[in-house]
Amino acid sequence: MTPSSNYTVKFSDADKRVGRTQIIAGYSIIAVFFSCVFAWSALAPISSAAVAKGVVGKDGHRKTVQHLEGGIINEILVRDGDRVTRGQPLITLRDVQNKSDHELLNKQRLIALAKQSSLVAELEQREPDLNFLPAGKTFEVIDASVRTTIEGYLSAAKSRLQLHRDQLDLIDRRQKQAEEKIAALRSERTALEKQRRVLAQEHKKYKEFEAKGLVTRAHVFSLQRDKTEIESDHSANRVAVENTRQEINNLAMEKSELEGARAKRISNELDKTRSTLVDLDERLSKTRDRLERTSIQAPIDGVVVNLLVNTIGGVIQPGEALLDIVPDSGDLVIDARVKVADRDTIRVGQPAEVRFTAFNQRLTAPVTGTVKLISADALSNSGPGGLHDSYYKATIKLDEDPASVLGEGSVYPGMQADVMIVTGKRTALEYFLKPITRSFQRSFRDE
Repeated sequence: MTPSSNYTVKFSDADKRVGRTQIIAGYSIIAVFFSCVFAWSALAPISSAAVAKGVVGKDGHRKTVQHLEGGIINEILVRDGDRVTRGQPLITLRDVQNKSDHELLNKQRLIALAKQSSLVAELEQREPDLNFLPAGKTFEVIDASVRTTIEGYLSAAKSRLQLHRDQLDLIDRRQKQAEEKIAALRSERTALEKQRRVLAQEHKKYKEFEAKGLVTRAHVFSLQRDKTEIESDHSANRVAVENTRQEINNLAMEKSELEGARAKRISNELDKTRSTLVDLDERLSKTRDRLERTSIQAPIDGVVVNLLVNTIGGVIQPGEALLDIVPDSGDLVIDARVKVADRDTIRVGQPAEVRFTAFNQRLTAPVTGTVKLISADALSNSGPGGLHDSYYKATIKLDEDPASVLGEGSVYPGMQADVMIVTGKRTALEYFLKPITRSFQRSFRDE
C-alpha cells in the first residue's frame, strides 16, 4: 500500500465506551458548574447600594460670613488658612458717616437729658443740677455748642422757677394782707357791738326820761340817730369781712390754678422730652449696631477659607458673601450628592461605606457611616450649556474615626469621597434579571 492510499481507523467497543464516558463526564461537570452558579445567583444575597460623590465637611457645616448693609473695605485682617476665634475681627469697614451720625445723636440725647433734668427740677421747685451727665463726663469736656444749649435750658429753668416763686410770694402777701384786714375788721366790729349796746341802753333810759318830761325829744332823737349810724357801721363791717374772706378764697384759687397750669405745662414738656429720648435711644442703638458691624467678626472658632475680597477700598454689597469659616469643633461628615433616580431607595439611618479618593483604594479600607439627613427636595447646579444637574443632598455621619481606619492618613474638610449607601440585599439572579424584566414591562406598556 502506497503512502497516498486511503485508510480507515477502527475503534474497538471498549474505546467507544471510554470516549462516551469522558463526554458524559465533561457535560456533567459543565452542568454541575452552571447549576452551582445558578444556585449561588438565586440564593446568595448581595448588598445593593446607591453610589454618590461626596465632600468631607464638619457637622454644623462651614459658616459663610456676610454683611447686612455693605460698605467700603478699610482693612482686611485675615487670609485663607488663618485660624480665628469667635469674635475676632476679620474685616473692618470705613465708618465716617456712622460715626458722624452717632456723635450727632449723642449730642441730641445729652441736650434732651439736660432738658428733662431741668424740667424735673422745676417741677420739684428746686435748682437744676448736672446729675444728668454720663458717669465720668464733666460739663467742661462737652462740645461748646451743646454746652451753650444746656446752659440755656438750665438758665431758663432757673428763671421760670424764680418767676413762679415771685408769683407765689405775691399771692401769699396779698393773702396775709387780707387776713390782717379781717383781723382789724373783727376788732372794729367788737367795738361797734359794744357801742351799740351802750347806745341801746341810753336810748331806752332817755325814752323813760322823756316820758317823765325830764329830757327833750330832740335829745332822744339824737341818740336814735347815733344808734342807727352804729347799726349801719356794724352791717358795713360784716359785709367787709365777707368780701375779704372771698378775696382770700379767690387768692387761694388763683394760687391753685397757677400751680396746676405750671404742673400741666411741665408734664406736657416732660412727656415730649421723654418721647424724644426714647426715639433717640432707638436711633442710637441702630447706629451703635452699624458701628459695631463695621468690624466684621468671626461667628465661630475655625479656619478661614474661600476669602472672596482682597481690595482695600473695595465696595461690599449688602448681604454679599465675604468668606467662609470651617469650624474647629464638630465631627466629620460627608455631604453626598445622591442621584434623583436613587432617592426612593435611601432612608435616614441606612449604613454607608465611604472611600476617600485621596488615598490608595486598594490599600485602605472603607470607613463606615450612617445616613443622618436627606434634603427635603432636589437641589440643582447649573452645568455647561445652561443644563441643570439635579440631586438630593445626603449627610453621612462617620461611625468610626477615619484615622483609626486609614492609619497614617488624615482626613480634612473639603476632601473628595465616594459613598456607597447600602439600600438592601438582593440575589445575583435578581440583578441579572432586573434589566430583562424592566425591558419586558416597558415593552408591554408601550404596546
